[in-house]
Amino acid sequence: MTTLADEDLRMRVRRLLQGGRRTDDLDRLYLGLRDRARRCPAVLEIGDFIAHRDRREKGLITQVGRDVFTSFDVWSLTLRRLDVGPNDFIRAAEANLRLASDAQIRAGLGSSRQMAAARLKRAIVKVREKKEVAESEWAAFSFFGNRFVWRPAFSGDQLHRELTELLVQHDLMGTDDVEQFAAARAFLILHAITAMHGSSILLDNGSHARLFAGFANRDRWLEVKVDLVFHELGKPLMAPICLFLSDLRAEVYCTPELLEDPTPILVDHWSTPIEIDSSGRLTILSC
Repeated sequence: MTTLADEDLRMRVRRLLQGGRRTDDLDRLYLGLRDRARRCPAVLEIGDFIAHRDRREKGLITQVGRDVFTSFDVWSLTLRRLDVGPNDFIRAAEANLRLASDAQIRAGLGSSRQMAAARLKRAIVKVREKKEVAESEWAAFSFFGNRFVWRPAFSGDQLHRELTELLVQHDLMGTDDVEQFAAARAFLILHAITAMHGSSILLDNGSHARLFAGFANRDRWLEVKVDLVFHELGKPLMAPICLFLSDLRAEVYCTPELLEDPTPILVDHWSTPIEIDSSGRLTILSC
């Protein structure tokens, strides 16, 4: 049975298919799909950012951000002239197991994720109990506990794919609309960037790490990074890490004022609020 709420969403999808580019249409779609997106983590995450934008304490971005912070924190302890103990390697290993791809695990350990996870679990128990660790278990413990692993929480491609599937699944558009909906792909990626820019995530140590948009990467793709800061060296050690990556180039999808900074690698790049203008590009938010 069609509800009034679904008809509202269906009409907003129709506007997108007809070329309309209104951010409030996407806002309403994400909010309306939150309860149906449990198997679509990227869609759920953007819906949660729209609903609770200021500080995120759970969700995909938060979990990956916490894991990346833990991975970098332990990896950089020696650099920061701090002692490294078994518990540090354990927390890094548990975070890196979640972060590492199947391909990375296969290349590093020659085993599946399931087998590597089992060996790591046994190794952690034995390390805590100060028991002898088998060679294969120690290999897993060393691989996961003694490196910095990074990956984005999700990409623009994943977000577009999940949203497309959800709209079809819940009869908000037809399968024959999928190709036409692809024309809105850039718009929904830019919308996601504006939803995350300026927010922050709660880390395991109780501090908040801010999220900021920019293009400080080799290919100048638009992205959202988390600003990880450590204070032990007299001056802050900053580690901006990408958590959302797109394939949209800044030169195409940003207005000139967002491209003026000659050093976009700076951590505070795009410290101003941003929006999508009438031409479909990111720009500085204006009154």
